[in-house]
Amino acid sequence: MVTTAQQNFKHTDKEKEALRFFNMSTSYEYRSDRVSAVEFYEGWAEEDLPAQPIWLLKRTITLGNKDFVTWAIANDCRAEFQHIWDNRIDIFGGSVFANMQSFLFDGVNDHILTPHNAIIDFDRLEPHTTLLWINTVKTSAVQILWEKTLTNDGRFADILANGDLRIEIRGTGGTGDRLRIDITPDVDIRNGRWHLVGVSYDGSSNASGLRAYIDGVEQTVRDVVTDGLLTTTLNGGDIGWGSNSVGNSPRFEGFLDQPAIFNADFTLADHEEAYDAGFATDYSQHSNQSGNLVLWYDFETPLAHPIIPDRSGNSLDGTAFNTLGNEYKTEIPNGP
Repeated sequence: MVTTAQQNFKHTDKEKEALRFFNMSTSYEYRSDRVSAVEFYEGWAEEDLPAQPIWLLKRTITLGNKDFVTWAIANDCRAEFQHIWDNRIDIFGGSVFANMQSFLFDGVNDHILTPHNAIIDFDRLEPHTTLLWINTVKTSAVQILWEKTLTNDGRFADILANGDLRIEIRGTGGTGDRLRIDITPDVDIRNGRWHLVGVSYDGSSNASGLRAYIDGVEQTVRDVVTDGLLTTTLNGGDIGWGSNSVGNSPRFEGFLDQPAIFNADFTLADHEEAYDAGFATDYSQHSNQSGNLVLWYDFETPLAHPIIPDRSGNSLDGTAFNTLGNEYKTEIPNGP
């Protein structure tokens, strides 16, 4: 627990977790006992809490033109957390990223399309990485996570009916001109918890250069179905999030958050930083790859529905189809 005796307030794991929690929460519960407080902190032990009851009060902090609902401790610990918030730039460096919303897909016809643009259209020799937080319980059906295809060529990532992950990059030459790998994830990615799916490609045109990561951990390839890109993978298709490139089935059902594309091949360390112990992070502040960010939807500041603003700076705003505007949800990646 943070105490007033700490003068420098360096970012210990507890402090970092606390700052994120108090400035990401959109819960409306009111807690007044130690047992509830332990649950509320999610993972903190009871001995980490003061002996007396803890009263947690809702408050609102305004940053720019947006209000962030936060919780404050109302007794002896409140000043310490207030100090962390007030000095967040000195403590953590840069800005504090407040992830407040995800997007809920109904699995019927909801989907988001990103319009084709050359900066998100990679040829077979160009490295790139795609990141996407998912939360689903749908089983016994294929679900598209993302896809950018046109006729034969393009790229996609699917959850298969058995829970495996299929990653594919296609050239224009048909069945033999593609990379396709199947992965049995180390964890069940359909268990109703948040998981960060990351796919990186090194531009080698070989299946060995196509890798998948779940929650920052590189996954073992179960089967190399096809190995060898021979022709261009460039195509004019849109990117479908939760659907194919024209919004068709098999669609995703559940929550998606923070879809992002980088024009770089991430290392293991890069994926670990993006996962950040289960908390969605500000990709524009990634220590190694921020300059390679070419697309990012955070679902935090929607424009007039159904437009999804791109936070990468490239103005590749997406469009949500078959939605009403109430799909923005406070279910967010907030720790394992």
